[in-house]
Amino acid sequence: MKKIFALLLASLMLLALAIPGFALKTSAELRQKFPDGKYWNHVGMNQNNPDGWTNKPCPDHSKFETCNQYNKDHSQCLGYAEKLAFDAYDCNVYTWKLNWNLNELKPGDVIRRYAHSIFITAVDGDKVTYTDCNSDNTCVIKWGETITKKELKRGLVYVQHAPWALDGTPKSVSSSEKAFWPLSISFHWAFGNILRLMSVFYVMRAMYSPNPVLW
Repeated sequence: MKKIFALLLASLMLLALAIPGFALKTSAELRQKFPDGKYWNHVGMNQNNPDGWTNKPCPDHSKFETCNQYNKDHSQCLGYAEKLAFDAYDCNVYTWKLNWNLNELKPGDVIRRYAHSIFITAVDGDKVTYTDCNSDNTCVIKWGETITKKELKRGLVYVQHAPWALDGTPKSVSSSEKAFWPLSISFHWAFGNILRLMSVFYVMRAMYSPNPVLW
């Protein structure tokens, strides 16, 4: 009986981690929490500090020793984007719909392009505004950066679509959708990592093959 109870409790805890609640942070609150020009790292500290920042850049990225981490070992641009997504939606990005559709792009979405991740804050026609970390290899935080959808298409690895637009009205979710989320996490985690491996393989083949064949 104790084993059954423990199994049920563990299942409920996993389900709770997978189900989003309401938006915890607005875009203004996220910007206040992670200010422009600061550094998402823990320089001068003895431990990881994903909810904080410092005034000092990372001195060396060979070992990631001063970089903040989120989602176990995700640091720099990837960890920062996923951390903002969690603070805004109270759920892991691996529960989100994943594809390459920029026509559905909205504030709150996370984009992986080449080897860099960004968190979308505004979409106005073809103009996309975003925040990111580590664009200069020091873990600096930047807000108000812009790019076009046409530019995003080049090197696009994936788009993770938030449940609703950042600062918008939270979407109502059916019980059947909630029941599917634990499986969705596993699927998107596996699919996302497959895409990452494919992108690495594509770049390596283009670099070392004498006659590379582009997909």
